[in-house]
Amino acid sequence: MAVGSGVAFNVNRFLAIDAALNVLTTFDSTHYNFDRGVPAGGRGMEFLVGVRGEVRARRYGFFAEAAPGVLSWSQALTAYTADVSTYGRDNLFALKLGGGAEYAPSSRVHVRFDVADLLVKYNQPYWGFGGGQRPWLNNLQTTTGVYFGLGKRMAWQVPEWHAESPHRFFERANLAVIGVSLLGQAADAITTQRFIARGQQEQDPLAQPFVKYGWSGQIGLAVLANSGEIAGMYWLHKMHHHRIERLLPLPYAIASGVMAYRNDRHGRPPAP
Repeated sequence: MAVGSGVAFNVNRFLAIDAALNVLTTFDSTHYNFDRGVPAGGRGMEFLVGVRGEVRARRYGFFAEAAPGVLSWSQALTAYTADVSTYGRDNLFALKLGGGAEYAPSSRVHVRFDVADLLVKYNQPYWGFGGGQRPWLNNLQTTTGVYFGLGKRMAWQVPEWHAESPHRFFERANLAVIGVSLLGQAADAITTQRFIARGQQEQDPLAQPFVKYGWSGQIGLAVLANSGEIAGMYWLHKMHHHRIERLLPLPYAIASGVMAYRNDRHGRPPAP
């Protein structure tokens, strides 16, 4: 658990720049896990700066965010020999990718909740993954915060809508982008199950509770993910954000393709 503070600057109605500083509330020794090959510990602190894209109604909004930054541990293993271990501060590159929802009880007060994957690039080799490479490891991160607005109020505007040319939700364009997303997910699912069949472990904290049960869990995860994706698209359709509606599945498709490539690369059996 961590506490912290953040600031946000609204560039326009859809784009904001966020910065956040969070500090763990307790001294953490659980990260001294030599089986994972990434020993770190002490008091953790993270500083992230990134962009947030959001669509808003009068009282609520939905957003996606990407924020690179630094995850710092105050007492990490920095050097090791047969006789001496040296500990000190270790600064690691981190990248937060996620999304969430925002509720505004007034024009000055915003309550925000997000769920994200914090990707951390560790400095120590990890012998259980990729033959001693310096790994990217996934970390589930949820954040809840209350923000108070300063300066000029950002007036909410009704999205433009042309009643003479509405489109059906299940039209060709939407079906095409959903199909692209499904192809990326299928590649990720197949390579993930091959990866697990070779005795390796899923690193994504959101997928891990499902995929460990094999194809039944993988299919269950796909049903939940696609239900959420289509529900989000339909909500954007009703809010008349039609361009964003069609773009929503594409980041998921790209991320699935990247994960499929990563699974295939690191999940291959060693050469004889």
